[in-house]
Amino acid sequence: MFRILKITSLAVILIAASTSLLPAQGPPTGPTVKLDAAYLSESSVESNQGSYSVAMAGVEASYKYFTVHAAQGRFNWGRVDLLPFGDGVDDPWSQLNKIGLSARYRGKMSDKWGFLLGAGVTSTFEEDMGLPSYSLSGGLSYSFSSKLRAGAGLSLGHNDIETTVMPFISFGYDYGNSRNNGVFASIGWPRLSAGYRFSPEWAAKVSLTLDSRTYQLATGGIYKLRDDSPVYPEGYVGLSGYSPGLSLEYTPAPSIKVALGLSWWLNSEMDLYNAGGDKQFIYDIEDSLGGSLQFQYRF
Repeated sequence: MFRILKITSLAVILIAASTSLLPAQGPPTGPTVKLDAAYLSESSVESNQGSYSVAMAGVEASYKYFTVHAAQGRFNWGRVDLLPFGDGVDDPWSQLNKIGLSARYRGKMSDKWGFLLGAGVTSTFEEDMGLPSYSLSGGLSYSFSSKLRAGAGLSLGHNDIETTVMPFISFGYDYGNSRNNGVFASIGWPRLSAGYRFSPEWAAKVSLTLDSRTYQLATGGIYKLRDDSPVYPEGYVGLSGYSPGLSLEYTPAPSIKVALGLSWWLNSEMDLYNAGGDKQFIYDIEDSLGGSLQFQYRF
């Protein structure tokens, strides 16, 4: 995974370097780089059996229409002898990794109407890169005013385990703009958020992702297990749940943002699949707390 992070970091450098020689004029309009770190507190599997906690890190770079990202979740297991899966001796897995590339294009059909097109490919795995997932999305948007907008569309996803169809709808409200005091909100499916900006530098936000596969960083989705996995050799593990959260954002300059977050991990499940992709077991995961830190810089 360190090799993957190095490759992604190189992509970040190349994207940044492509505009570093341009003169700075007005607000930043170049590439954006995000660094994430998060921690999920200890959660028991199937109540009072074995448990695990997760430390996560990720990097993302975006420029114009393209985004490249990589993330890793490192698992710390407790009482593996009490887990309902694995060999009772070795850790079921020590890390889960995610790397991907996506493209998104927004256009306008008129002063009021706009559209969105997107596509992406992601690989999720324990050791060797595997289980590619492909996604396509499209939608329409309508601006009622400079402060109020709405959008709706459809997202399609496919990998060797499942095919998903996810509609999305949103209503966005922003009092003034992101540098003015006041309320801002985006209410819809599968994501919603709302917040208040106290000053040009400080803002607080609450959020909830209703798509149970969309955990932050490297803790949600379906992952390919290693060939000699003590759980299922060449099998798969799926992690899902819901994560409402609170965050405090600090923007000392137009190009810099730092966010500190607290989240609750609710109704989590772990699905295990054999090498053929057939679901074998579903386990409930205890609710737990998590924290996160994000640094964003826009060139």
